[in-house]
Amino acid sequence: MGRTELLLKNAMEAQYGNVKAFSEAVGIPYSTVRSILERGVRKANVGNVLAICEKLGIPAAVLESVENKRMIIDEDRTYVDNTTDIMKSLNTDSKRRVFEYAMRIKEGQEVRGASSISYIPVTIINKVSAGTGYMYGENGDEVVYAKEPVKPYDFAVSAKGDSMEPLINNGDAVLCRKDFDFSNGCLHIVDYDGESYVKRVYDIGHQLRLVSENNSYEDIFLDKDERLRIVGAVVDWFTPAVV
Repeated sequence: MGRTELLLKNAMEAQYGNVKAFSEAVGIPYSTVRSILERGVRKANVGNVLAICEKLGIPAAVLESVENKRMIIDEDRTYVDNTTDIMKSLNTDSKRRVFEYAMRIKEGQEVRGASSISYIPVTIINKVSAGTGYMYGENGDEVVYAKEPVKPYDFAVSAKGDSMEPLINNGDAVLCRKDFDFSNGCLHIVDYDGESYVKRVYDIGHQLRLVSENNSYEDIFLDKDERLRIVGAVVDWFTPAVV
């Protein structure tokens, strides 16, 4: 997903909660909207792209400038001026998200002092088990930093335990997407009766089978009932940098 598609997705979620709700509001099939986000706006029907921009209140000129990897056409203006123009075109909630992200970057700079390394701030919303289970919500939000760019994600959690080693280590930040197509054997965050797990997940009919990377852990079998929920698909993970 490129920067243009990420801009659209963030705006959809900020204004409508999720991509599916936006697709219903704009009157474009969910599969079509997802295809535009995944395959890119350049390969999409122009009419659909314009309809999406109009519904989100994003001027087509802004979208074009982002697609061309510029904030606006006038490259002689400062980043502050360009960013101000884009901020004016966003709704209140989107402006808040941009502001909060900028504040996290500023805080990271203050922590790093004179360091020349650019870190990416990631907010951890809760803990997830890489072992036998861990309760959600037992810690508040915290910001960690990645040394390298990360894949697009919806939320991040912190892995606790060694059951996914050597793939995912204790304390790693795990990045997840909320909208996903389930696939057997892929990494997912699963919530069961208030406890959460990061595992390879297999649908075996009336149960889910959770498999660890560390073969010293036995598989976990969970019944499909109202206590079971697949929270998200794991798209990336990293060991937080020491700043």
